[in-house]
Amino acid sequence: MPKKIDYKLSPCPFCGSAKAPTVTTAQESEQCVHFESASCKCFELDAECEVAHVVCDMTKGGCGASSGYCLSMGEAVNKWNARPEPKESGAGA
Repeated sequence: MPKKIDYKLSPCPFCGSAKAPTVTTAQESEQCVHFESASCKCFELDAECEVAHVVCDMTKGGCGASSGYCLSMGEAVNKWNARPEPKESGAGA
């Protein structure tokens, strides 16, 4: 399992929870269908799984939203923390 790093995660954009967002690997969340088979590149290379996502953990009071899987924890964190710029609402809009 990759070394855990304390990433700064933005609150969930859907439920607002600041405590539930968690970085996890595909292996940890057991969503990787190949993580114990020879068809997984991590398995082939005898490497630790790097495929990761950020999830608003329901066991921590979150809503279950996810960043979607990325090729690294850093990429997943960047994807989770990305927020579109708010649009200015003009008068009469």
